[in-house]
Amino acid sequence: MIPRPFLKLQHGVDLPLRNHRHEAFARRVVTGESLTQAYRQVYGTNAKAAGANGARLMKNDSVIRRVGWLQTQSATSAVMTLIQQRQYLARVIRTPIAQVNEESDLCQRFKRTARVYSKAMPDKLCAVKLDCQLAGYLPMRRGRRRNNKP
Repeated sequence: MIPRPFLKLQHGVDLPLRNHRHEAFARRVVTGESLTQAYRQVYGTNAKAAGANGARLMKNDSVIRRVGWLQTQSATSAVMTLIQQRQYLARVIRTPIAQVNEESDLCQRFKRTARVYSKAMPDKLCAVKLDCQLAGYLPMRRGRRRNNKP
């Protein structure tokens, strides 16, 4: 019987690094810690050794790729896409104020007193205008124009 060939699996950057300390180091670097701080927190070494070893570890190809991938993921997840922005605006436009409660992401203000409660949500007309601008039907305006009348 012929043995099956050994297949070397490539480790994707979307998976955590095999070395859990390298993974922890990469995650700390992405959160903004310096190489020295990140290495010191993960490995528990003194500052001088952590500075040299942190710089050395950042030259590791798998760590470099993982840090780059994590930075890309954090950047894309923090920013809304154009589609997400327009979906949110459509929800603002279509949702009646009666359906908005204090836990809703459409609720801007909620105040409850003994007998009455008040709530506010984004302005629907402004949402329509912004959606038209995002769709390209209206020009985008940068800042407000002011009349400088004497």
